[in-house]
Amino acid sequence: MFVVESDSADAEKPFGIEEITDDEKIYRRIPVSRGWVDATTRCIDPQAFAPDRKRDITGLSVVRAAHATPEQAAKGASRQGYYVAELDVGAVRAAAISVVHRPHTSEGYDRAHAELPDLNAANYKDELTDERQNVLAQLVNADSSVRVLGPFHTSATL
Repeated sequence: MFVVESDSADAEKPFGIEEITDDEKIYRRIPVSRGWVDATTRCIDPQAFAPDRKRDITGLSVVRAAHATPEQAAKGASRQGYYVAELDVGAVRAAAISVVHRPHTSEGYDRAHAELPDLNAANYKDELTDERQNVLAQLVNADSSVRVLGPFHTSATL
C-alpha cells in the first residue's frame, strides 16, 4: 500500500485519503425515474439510501460537498435527471452511521467520492440497514425544502 510520508497522525493513511470532518456536507444522488422524491413535498423515500447489490460493495456512495457542486454530484446517465439530497456529516455520524473518504473508485481517483460503509451490498437486506435508510431519509426530510436539490439534467460527461 502506498503511504503518505509525514510525521503527522495522517502518515498511516493511504495516499489521497483525507479526514472528513463533522462540519462537512455530503450529497446523495437520487434518480428522478425511481420516484423516491415526492416532487411536491420534496420528501425522500428511504429506498433512496438503499445500497445497490452490484455497485455498493464497500459502502453507499456519496459525494463530498467540499469538492463538488450539486450539479457535479448529479451527473449521470438518467434521461430524467437526478435530485441531490444534502446531509450533514455530523448528523449522519450522530446516528451511528460512518462516513469515510474513498477517493479510489473503479473509474479512477475522485477526491469528492466518499462512502457510508455501514450500508453496503452484503447487508442490503438486513433490518439494521433498513433502520439506517429510515434515519437518513428522516435527516433529509426534516428540512426537505433546503436539503433536496434539483432535479438536475446533466450528462455523464459533465
